[in-house]
Amino acid sequence: MFGKLLKYDLKAVGRIMIPCWIGMFLTGILWAHEDLKYDSYVSGHYYMETTSEISEDMLMILGLLFVMLIALALIMNLIVVIQYFWKGLLKEEGYLMFTLPVTERSLILSKAVSAMLISAGTLTVGILLVVAIEIMSKTEMQDLLEFYFDGFDTYWQGILFVVILLLCNMLKGIYMLYAAMSMGQLARKNRFLCAAGAFCCLMVGTYVFQTIIMYAAALISGQDMLYAFENNAVMFGCLAAEIVIFHIITEYILSNKLNLE
Repeated sequence: MFGKLLKYDLKAVGRIMIPCWIGMFLTGILWAHEDLKYDSYVSGHYYMETTSEISEDMLMILGLLFVMLIALALIMNLIVVIQYFWKGLLKEEGYLMFTLPVTERSLILSKAVSAMLISAGTLTVGILLVVAIEIMSKTEMQDLLEFYFDGFDTYWQGILFVVILLLCNMLKGIYMLYAAMSMGQLARKNRFLCAAGAFCCLMVGTYVFQTIIMYAAALISGQDMLYAFENNAVMFGCLAAEIVIFHIITEYILSNKLNLE
């Protein structure tokens, strides 16, 4: 049943996000192509006033469209994450979802996994676009890896670290949204506004929690706060604890306090 729930969620959100990804990627490639062609006109002594004006106009149009599509993809990603949890579990559709022979945990996990995959898809398209543009500009892969991951022992270590860190932060953000929306359901009126307020409170609480953990880690290790902040074990431990706490809040409210009226 969990697999069916996940398949349903992914199919629903995929119809929205896949066109955004394709549009963003293709527009980015076209913009990079025009930018490189314009640079070749100027630097290669092929500069002509008419050609320059056409290239500048095309570059400006594609650049504006590219920025708009990036913003659209990010905004739609956020809307999809919020909407499919809010409408699917906390509004009218919740009556149907909670009659299914699955636990509240499975419902939450299905939404979280689908939101995570969609967010990871947006991130992946963005990374592929950056790599494609760098390759089009004839940047050597060695130079590209050195630019982004020079501070790590190996490039693969840097790539793995960045990917895991991004995924953990994305999952934390998704669960924070879920916990805030669930807390908003405890109010009798203006539930969405209350959910926004709860999200702000959770953000502040997260910052306070991380500060306390970092300070405690610094005291235990006998080092300063900078050492604790740069300690990967402490950082990932905080992220894991926050994800678990937000999941517990969400599951508890959906299991015991949810009012769909």
